[in-house]
Amino acid sequence: MANFSIHTDDQELLETIAKKVTRKEESIHLMKEDINADTVMKAFLQLENMNRDLQQVKP
Repeated sequence: MANFSIHTDDQELLETIAKKVTRKEESIHLMKEDINADTVMKAFLQLENMNRDLQQVKP
């Protein structure tokens, strides 16, 4: 994680930076959710395929 400091009295600049950082954090969180949902879906499809294959093996 990057650490940095900004020394300024420009309140508008600080608010703009805070908003951009918050938006980045939110988009990273959404990307993580997408990755997790994609991983779960792939695992589910693999299980479905395995189950189908097992059904075909049964006499």
